[in-house]
Amino acid sequence: MQIKRTILLLLLNSLWVYSAVCQKSEQTMTLEQVIEAAQGKTRRTTLAKTKLTNQYWRYTAFQGQYKPSLTAEATIPNFNRSISRVTQPDGSITFIPQSFTSADVGLRIGQTIPSLGTRIFLYSGLERLDILDGSNSGSTSYFSTPISLGLTQPLFQHNQHKWSQKIEPLIYEESERAYIEEMEEIAFSAVQAFFEYYIAQLDLEAANLDKLNADSLYALSKGRYSVGRIAETDLLQIELTVRSAEFAQVQAKIDLDNTAEELRKLMNIQEEIYFNLLEPVEFALVNIDPDEAMAWAKKNRSVITAFQRRLLEAERAVDEADKNNGVNINIQGQFGLSQTDNTLSKAYQNLLDQERISLSLQLPLADWGRSKAEREIANSQLALTKITLEQEEEAFERAIDIRVRRLALLKNRLDFSKSSYEVAQKRLDITRKRYSIDKVDALDLNQALAEKESARKNYYASLRNYYLGYYEIRGLTLYDFVSGKKIEYD
Repeated sequence: MQIKRTILLLLLNSLWVYSAVCQKSEQTMTLEQVIEAAQGKTRRTTLAKTKLTNQYWRYTAFQGQYKPSLTAEATIPNFNRSISRVTQPDGSITFIPQSFTSADVGLRIGQTIPSLGTRIFLYSGLERLDILDGSNSGSTSYFSTPISLGLTQPLFQHNQHKWSQKIEPLIYEESERAYIEEMEEIAFSAVQAFFEYYIAQLDLEAANLDKLNADSLYALSKGRYSVGRIAETDLLQIELTVRSAEFAQVQAKIDLDNTAEELRKLMNIQEEIYFNLLEPVEFALVNIDPDEAMAWAKKNRSVITAFQRRLLEAERAVDEADKNNGVNINIQGQFGLSQTDNTLSKAYQNLLDQERISLSLQLPLADWGRSKAEREIANSQLALTKITLEQEEEAFERAIDIRVRRLALLKNRLDFSKSSYEVAQKRLDITRKRYSIDKVDALDLNQALAEKESARKNYYASLRNYYLGYYEIRGLTLYDFVSGKKIEYD
């Protein structure tokens, strides 16, 4: 009866630390729920979404540049009282006092053709002029332009619009893929934090159980020692096991507190709660072909889009250096119908056509080698970019291949550590039973305990590394090989 009472008191004492944890609120969660919470309304997720939103509106504004623009123009009124320099019909110049008001309204539609660099516009407007002083005081006249079509066409020049049409979509696509990658990095961090806490949770449970078993064995050994069935050295060995279990229990509680704080921070939980994490199910690993993983990575990763963008930007710089330092020709043309009269209705009758065309030419004669130097710089930068991209692409492909092969090794290690853990558990159960009937000594029991604990830690460390390895490949390829789907986020 005394032994049973002692065991009961020791049991209550060993569970004290764990009960202190349970006094605070506890939330049961799976790995998937932890990932979902980490990808929810957290600072890191909000930052990633904000970056993508900024890029979205930037790209929307860029697209708006190449859509037709409709603009209303008006000057109401324009008052002028001044002495103006006026050229007479005979060529002489006279300074004449003028006093008038004018007003004009118009509607303009413009459109840029990016492939040609052409800017075209369509205009319709009306002007009114009222003379205030002079011989024509009080007179009113109108000038109408019912329709006027014009264009500006640069020749042999760098076409910024054409290059922007190639590069800007890549920038936005790169930002979309970067957002998915950021979400996968958050998922990876969630898996990491999950296992840190889960292993600490298991360590605390194991420490409580080990303390309970150690106390029970110590009570049993004291009874044996009192009747002379075991030596004092064996009793001291069991007592040392109890002290070691107490230390492990305290350390496990500290580790649980630290990992709980990190997990709460990751999920943006302000309350000081603890978690009851459920053991993740070992998903069946599909055989990932390195070539398949490489294909998905090249199709989905932002770095591949960045390679294309950086090459185009270097080629654009070469084109700009070649054409902006050579012959520049601009053609401007305009055709329209117009009329003027003192009455508004007649200003739209018997319309007269008007045509304007001009060609401007700019030819640099001497720039002391500046143009050549700029072209050489652009060409050398293009060559350097090509070499750098080749090296980065090779490193990217090598990283994919290494991690796919490493995951297969992690799966083998997981299978081995799981079998070792099961064997160690069976051996400990057998050793405890044999110790209870005095068939083995305390050293054998302690060795079995140490082997079981080592096997347990190795198994869960292998499980953690296996999951981290898989989620690392998910992030590198943006593809879920378990479900067979491309990873996407709203």
